[in-house]
Amino acid sequence: MDIIDKSGAELRWNPYREKGLIIKNDLVISFLVGSSTIVVNSKVFTGLEFTYSEGQLFLNKESADLLYRLLKIDQEYFEIVKDENLFNIPVIIIDPGHGGRDSGAIGKLENIVVQEKEVVLNISKMVVEKLRNEYSHKKILMTRDEDYFLTLEQRVDLANNIELEAKQAVIYISVHANASLNKNAQGFEVWYLPKGYRRNVLDKNLDDNLKLTTIINALKEDEISLEGQELAGDILDGLNSTIGNMSSNRGLKEEIWFVVRKANMASVLIEVGFVTNELEGSRLAEKEYIKKISDGIFNGIVDFVDRYENGER
Repeated sequence: MDIIDKSGAELRWNPYREKGLIIKNDLVISFLVGSSTIVVNSKVFTGLEFTYSEGQLFLNKESADLLYRLLKIDQEYFEIVKDENLFNIPVIIIDPGHGGRDSGAIGKLENIVVQEKEVVLNISKMVVEKLRNEYSHKKILMTRDEDYFLTLEQRVDLANNIELEAKQAVIYISVHANASLNKNAQGFEVWYLPKGYRRNVLDKNLDDNLKLTTIINALKEDEISLEGQELAGDILDGLNSTIGNMSSNRGLKEEIWFVVRKANMASVLIEVGFVTNELEGSRLAEKEYIKKISDGIFNGIVDFVDRYENGER
């Protein structure tokens, strides 16, 4: 903690799993107590080993010197390292929930019937159009672009089967609308995967070394979890700026949704509003209102992508 305090970095520490993140500006160091393997901005390194005793984290002198150099690195050298290690997001996937025989939530309002599958498809098409105009060099994909049914597995497989090169990533945004027996319920929210949820995010073992594979998978899990939370926060802020004066911001939430837990990448699930609320449900059938929603989602995605690709993660 002496090094953390002197360097101005932030420590995010899980004492139960003995894993942590050290964050300073766009530098993210993932570590596991008892292992000399660390992940620095998605690159694997060795030589920095933490120990944990009586509620405190410790480093030997050699590891302490290395951590101090990582956190206090001079600006000229840092710019070189940053340029060499910039990541990019060549593929963005927008997933309109439900479709076909699966209508999703249905709002039977006074004058109209509002179906979730139609609302989220219309919003998603607007988001995709904006993204394609913004990022002509990226692939902007939809899991469905018409009213047809897809299984949850088919949606996630599209994302997980994309071949990427080193330093590339995919982000996955699933769009939904909410419903409640309480007709007064209204508002928007964004969900991401709980930080403690365990899964395999590597597509292969590392040189048949099971121990190393387990360690790297655990560190990568935490990194993807952090990115998913940041993506969710950016999108929530985007929605708040465009419809926050018309609908309630219900905040960020954690849940083990299928498409979020099965997508091996930063992924979120958006609930844009309640089709069962008379006022909000009616708005969700209006083009101008869902355009505001699509603007908010688009702005949040752009904020995340630009920060990620400029090394400001």
